[in-house]
Amino acid sequence: ENAVILSYDADGGMYELYLLPRDPSRGEVSSDAGRGTGCSACFVARNRFAVLDKNTNTIAVKNLQNETTKRCPSPTPTTDAIFYGGTGLVLCKSEDKMVMFDVQQRNVVGELSAPPVKYVVW
Repeated sequence: ENAVILSYDADGGMYELYLLPRDPSRGEVSSDAGRGTGCSACFVARNRFAVLDKNTNTIAVKNLQNETTKRCPSPTPTTDAIFYGGTGLVLCKSEDKMVMFDVQQRNVVGELSAPPVKYVVW
């Protein structure tokens, strides 16, 4: 399956998960979107994505059916956003640093003190 995640800041943060057909000639995108709350979302594997909940400061790993498969605390107490950092990894942005976090093993892989970051390209 192919999928797209849209993440936006409206209403305290929301995401929408759209599943796309493998063969574009077979049909259109389903209007049924998997929706949920979270200030940012990104893929961490072929069939899994991570969602940051700033209220509880946790990262939830979900499958393409939008079901939570794992939940772990964020590596920093003030994580503002998450970005894709490679398979099984997320880059966690806080006020003064970026942290590479392994969501499978729940440990910090690397850390970098940096001025405020706006964009990440992996």
